[in-house]
Amino acid sequence: MLGTGTFWLNFVLTRLVVPTKPSIAHMTMAFTVFNPMFLFITASVNNDNLAVFLGTLSLVLMLSLWRNGWTWRRIIFLAIVLGLAALTKLSGLTFVPVAGLVIFWIHQREKRPFRDLILAASICAASIIIIAGWWYIRNIDLYDDLTGLNVMVDIAGHRPN
Repeated sequence: MLGTGTFWLNFVLTRLVVPTKPSIAHMTMAFTVFNPMFLFITASVNNDNLAVFLGTLSLVLMLSLWRNGWTWRRIIFLAIVLGLAALTKLSGLTFVPVAGLVIFWIHQREKRPFRDLILAASICAASIIIIAGWWYIRNIDLYDDLTGLNVMVDIAGHRPN
């Protein structure tokens, strides 16, 4: 189901990027669905499926914000998705600075009050802390490591030099 959602979100994302060329969106869907690694990962039970889905959803939300303008509903939904992405996988945090830049650029473009920028940043930060913060605190408590990567490397093994 997450693979199907990602497949559909890729179509939506492409339509937002090039709204006048639906054929490009169809080609994007074909590239996605016929990519052997995408099929392999979506056929497996792992957190990569959710991470890819949430990452694609966050890109769709950011581009929707860019195209359609600032609304608090979009900001809050993006903040929730960023929090879920940060909880799903550490790489989900990579979307946070991108979202921050998008929100900043939209703030500048629309000449919104500075307090809107601060409030949007606070909403995003609070969402990430509320949704994913407990996980990082748990990692510190259990492993003395914010990310838990040291324990994962100990279990999976170090790469040879």
